[in-house]
Amino acid sequence: MDPVTLDIHYLNGSDEEVEKKKLSAGEKQLMVISLLWALAICSKKKLPVIIDTPLSRLDSIHREALISTYFPNASDQTIILSTDSEIDQKYYKLMKPHIGDEFTLVYDDELMKTTIKKDIYLKENNMIVKQIKLSSQSKDRLGRLKGKTGIKNWNVLCRWALCYSLGEYSMPTDVPVNADSNVEMSWFTFAGEYSDLYDALMKAWCIKMGLPIDDETLSKYFKLHLERGIAHLSGTNYIKNLDDLINIAIKEN
Repeated sequence: MDPVTLDIHYLNGSDEEVEKKKLSAGEKQLMVISLLWALAICSKKKLPVIIDTPLSRLDSIHREALISTYFPNASDQTIILSTDSEIDQKYYKLMKPHIGDEFTLVYDDELMKTTIKKDIYLKENNMIVKQIKLSSQSKDRLGRLKGKTGIKNWNVLCRWALCYSLGEYSMPTDVPVNADSNVEMSWFTFAGEYSDLYDALMKAWCIKMGLPIDDETLSKYFKLHLERGIAHLSGTNYIKNLDDLINIAIKEN
C-alpha cells in the first residue's frame, strides 16, 4: 500500500506487480480479508467479525490457510456463516479446537420454516450422507408421485421411498446411481429432526442382511434404497392419490 496515496499494489511471488483485474475471485476475496485483518490489527479494537460463505471461492490450500491462520485470530469473537457444502469433515476438524458454539439452520420443506439446531453440524454418528442428489429418472418419477399424492416436497417423498424400500427386506440391485438431476438436498433437509431414526433404520437393515455398518456401506445402500423405493412407489398402480399411499404403509405394517 502506498503510504501517501493509499493505493494498493498487488505483487506475485517474484515481486512483480499484478493488475487487479487479473486477480481471480478467490484472490480478490483473500485481498479483502487481508486488508480488513490489517485494519483490525492497526485499530487495536477487538470487534466481532462475521464472515459469510468464506470458503466457496477458494482452493483447498487457501481454505486450510484461512481456517488455520485467520479464523482463530480474526477477533475475540468470530461468527462464520457457512453452507453445508463448504466445510467438510476435514475442515471441520481443523476448526473444532477453536469453536465455542455451533448451530445449524435446518429448513423444513414440509413446514416451510427454518429451525435452529445446536451441535448437529457434521455429526458422524447420525449423518449417513452429506448431500443427496437424485437421478433424472427418479426426479421424473417423484414428479408423477407429486401429482398423484399432492405432496409437494421432494424430501417428504424421499422419506416415503426409503422406508418403502427398507420394508421389502431384500437387497436392492447393486448398480451405480447416476445422480444427474438438479434435485439435491442436504442430509438435514432429508432427515430433519428424525436423523437418528433413519440412521437406526439403515443400520438395522444392514445388520439383518449381514452387512457391515461402516460409513461406506451405509451410504451406498442408502442411495440404492432411495432409488429403488422411488421406482417401486412410482410403478405401483395402486397409488392414485394420497390415501392410496397411506394405505400401502398400513398394509405393510
